[in-house]
Amino acid sequence: MIKKSILFVCAVCLCAAAVAQEEAPVILASSQGKITYQSPSVKGKQKLVNGAVLKRAGTIKLTKKSSALLLSNGHFRKIEGKKAVSLGEQFAAADDGMVRLNFEYAFSNYIGSAVVMAASPESDGDGWGNIKTSKGVGDGWGVIRTSSGVGDGWGGVRTSSGVGDGWGSIRTSSGVGDGWGAIRTSSGVGDGWGGKGNKIRAIMPFGKILPSVTTLYWSKPAGNHSFKVSVMDGDNQVVFETTTQDTFFNLDPAQHNMELGQKYQWRVAVVSDPAMSSNTLGFELGAADELAQAVTRAERAEIYKQSPESLQGLMRAVSFERDEWFGAAAEAYRQVQKADPKNEMARLMHAAFWVRYGLREVASQAYRK
Repeated sequence: MIKKSILFVCAVCLCAAAVAQEEAPVILASSQGKITYQSPSVKGKQKLVNGAVLKRAGTIKLTKKSSALLLSNGHFRKIEGKKAVSLGEQFAAADDGMVRLNFEYAFSNYIGSAVVMAASPESDGDGWGNIKTSKGVGDGWGVIRTSSGVGDGWGGVRTSSGVGDGWGSIRTSSGVGDGWGAIRTSSGVGDGWGGKGNKIRAIMPFGKILPSVTTLYWSKPAGNHSFKVSVMDGDNQVVFETTTQDTFFNLDPAQHNMELGQKYQWRVAVVSDPAMSSNTLGFELGAADELAQAVTRAERAEIYKQSPESLQGLMRAVSFERDEWFGAAAEAYRQVQKADPKNEMARLMHAAFWVRYGLREVASQAYRK
């Protein structure tokens, strides 16, 4: 699963890079204070949210105490203070395609992947499924269609209440919603989630974990069941088994002589019906200093000190993810979103994390929180 997930990350990042080269959009990675956007194709100034995608032909205006961190084609630009800024002028030098292949560039690809997933509803590779929107014409991103006609990327999509950020009022085939909550799968809605269906999905952990007490958790199928939790070593030999009526279990590796640097795997099944068994997830016991290195890598990036706390948290989450500390990454994404629930960039990146590893239902929950 992890190998496939890594390939998916690479594919999405390449997709984001290709979009950046073709469309040359500008993404509002983070902001503070009041910022407005003047589109070349939509009359009137528009308020922005983090994660908005803008045309380079547009202009943003900042108030005295405002700041914005902009991203285009792998390049970041920090804008501060009272001024009007032409996006095209800010990124003119970025058109040569030269970027440094450092952490900042990798981080920009993760931002791009989150935006591409949200903005390409009709693409089979967008990770979300087929988001249906109301009639109208979209502008530049995956044929996004809005209720009032032509929008401008994500930054100027018009909602039923007027010009808005384009995220909160996306219409789906089942009515007005956030765009993610009505995802349908071939096996039905919510199959194996929230007490529906007969499938079980192992959710976490996978990748590297610390050799301390770790919570294994999985989705809930229909009915009241007892579950058998099995932990195996790299040779598929059972290390530990137990039963529980919960959809989680706290595993202490030390109690079962599990060793640092070794790889293990786990799955869960219904005791009364072993055929109702989950997927198998693999994990490895990693050292604390390796986890700390991921934090250091993010903190050393040039834009880290220029960024608000929420974006710093997202940078740490991406660094964890790149080093396969997926549990730490998931918690970092969650903490950023909890601390700043209105931050659309945080919601998108948190949801995109779960999409990358095949857990669309968890992604949908993450986005709606």
